[in-house]
Amino acid sequence: FPKLDIKKEVHLHVYSDFAIYGWESRNEQYKELFDECIEHSNITYHSTLSNDLMKKELEKMHIFAYPSIWQETSCLALIEAMSAGMLCVHSSYAALPETAANWTLLYPMSENHQQHCNMFADQLLSAVKMCDQPHIKERLEMQRRYTNGFYSWEVRALQWKALLEGVLQ
Repeated sequence: FPKLDIKKEVHLHVYSDFAIYGWESRNEQYKELFDECIEHSNITYHSTLSNDLMKKELEKMHIFAYPSIWQETSCLALIEAMSAGMLCVHSSYAALPETAANWTLLYPMSENHQQHCNMFADQLLSAVKMCDQPHIKERLEMQRRYTNGFYSWEVRALQWKALLEGVLQ
């Protein structure tokens, strides 16, 4: 992973573990990376948390770094980070741009893992620098309000009801 030239103190919280999907055996191939996170002085490694605890943790953080290479049709993790008012960094892969609705910092997806990693690092560095800009809090509050309205269960329930009523007619 490229070194980020960051002048201020940055502390990362890593939440990653396949146990949440019932795939504990998949953790083994990432053991070296997880161990590196555990041993690093500026990283706190968490395996997984319950959804309620995770939402509380998101409220304390500034940046959601999501270099996903998974084809998602929608991304609950991204929606929850946007709802928490976090500056979100992710690729343009699959439905992530539609989920984010132009509120986030995205970079072009690359099948080349090194190129993907480099673009992610560049965009993440931009996000760290943006955290100090005066307008960012207002923009993130607008993002939070949009996300909480657009993705609310009240809105979704009405959309599902209209869809199902349309199918029945």
